Amino acid sequence: MLEAQRVRRNALGDILRRSRGRNPNKPALYFEEEVLTYKQLDQLANKTAHSLLSKGLQKGERVAVLSRNSMDFAILNFGIAKSGAIMVPINFMLNKEDVAYIFGHAEVSACFAAP
Repeated sequence: MLEAQRVRRNALGDILRRSRGRNPNKPALYFEEEVLTYKQLDQLANKTAHSLLSKGLQKGERVAVLSRNSMDFAILNFGIAKSGAIMVPINFMLNKEDVAYIFGHAEVSACFAAP
């Protein structure tokens, strides 16, 4: 039981929450010309998590994400983690057969794809 508690304390969403508490105004992410502080990132991740849960996503369900690196990708990654779901990242360079294979085996409940 102690091991499970330690793991939960070190989950991605919890790490962000603690970082926000220690350094709310310190930059957390830089992407191209954009900068988000830990406070901003945590707020956006919380909004994303609440939105996912309000749409019916359940803890433990898998969410596929097909995207290049971006600020939105990072926010979605933290939001999925905070919702208790599991992100299934899909490399945008894969061919359609490989993507179909992943979808056929990952038991994905939701999918996000960047343009």
